[in-house]
Amino acid sequence: MNMWFYIFLAMIGAIGLSFGLVLQKKGAQSVPKLKLKGFSIRSFLLFFKSKIWVTGLACSTAGWVLYLVAVSKGPISIIQPVFGFGLVVIALFGVFYLKEHIMVKDIIGITMIVAGIVFVGLSAGEKGEAIKFGIDFFKLVVFSTGVGLCLFGIVAFMPFLEKLLTKASLIGICSGILTGIAAIFTKCIFLAFGNDQPLVAFLIFIPLCLGSNIAGMIVMQGGFQLGRAIEVVPAANVLNKIIAIVGGMWFLGEALPENTLLAFGRLLGFATILFGMWLLGKITSHVFN
Repeated sequence: MNMWFYIFLAMIGAIGLSFGLVLQKKGAQSVPKLKLKGFSIRSFLLFFKSKIWVTGLACSTAGWVLYLVAVSKGPISIIQPVFGFGLVVIALFGVFYLKEHIMVKDIIGITMIVAGIVFVGLSAGEKGEAIKFGIDFFKLVVFSTGVGLCLFGIVAFMPFLEKLLTKASLIGICSGILTGIAAIFTKCIFLAFGNDQPLVAFLIFIPLCLGSNIAGMIVMQGGFQLGRAIEVVPAANVLNKIIAIVGGMWFLGEALPENTLLAFGRLLGFATILFGMWLLGKITSHVFN
C-alpha cells in the first residue's frame, strides 16, 4: 500500500494520542492525587468518574491502535518521526485553549514538522517503494548493547555531564533512548509474527518492548520532578525519533531510496522534523506543566 496511507494513519494516531494525553492531564487535576504509599485500586478507579479523563483515555487508546497499525506495515524509521506531528497538536492546544503566547520559533517549528512529513512522504516516490523488512539479529544485539552502554555511561558520568547539560535534560535523553528502542522492539514484534516466529515475539520482543516503554515513562516522570518539563520533553522527543531512525535503517531493512534525490529528500525530512520538534519544546512543555 502507498506510503502516504501509513503516514496518514500515523498522523491521525498522533492527533488522537496527543489530544488524549492533554485531556487526561486536565481530567486528573479534578481527581485526588495518587500516592505510592497507601495506593489502592479504589483511588485509581476515581479517575473513571472524570468524563474528561475517560474521553482522553479513549482518544489515546484509539491513537495508539492507529500507530500500531501504521508500524505493523510501514517502516519504523518513517512512522516514528511522523508521529512527532502530535507535538503540533499539543502546541496548537496550548495556544488556543491555554492561551499560551505563540512565538515566531513556534510557528517555524510547526511549519518545519509539516514540511518534514511532506518531504518524507515524497521520498517514497510516485509508485511508493518496496521495502524488504527483516531483522538482522546480530546488528540488533550490537545496537541494543550500544544503547545500554550509553544509558550506563550517562548515569555513571552524570556529575561530569551536568557541567554540559542540566540533570533534567540528561534524564530526558535517557527517556528518549528507552522509548526509542521500545519503538524498534514494537516493529520487531510484528516482523517476528510475520516470519512465523511467535515464540521470539512473545519471549523476547514483547517483554523488551514493555520493559523499555515502562522504564522510559518512569524515567521521564523522574525528570519532571527534578527539573522543568521544558528541559525534559525536547530531549526525550528528539532522541526517541533518532533511535528509531538509526535502528530502522541499520538492521530492519529500511534503507534509503536508491534515487539520490529521493534519499536526500528523506534525510532532509528527518532533519526538518527533528529540528521542528526541538523548536516546539517550550510551548508543548507548558501544556503538561
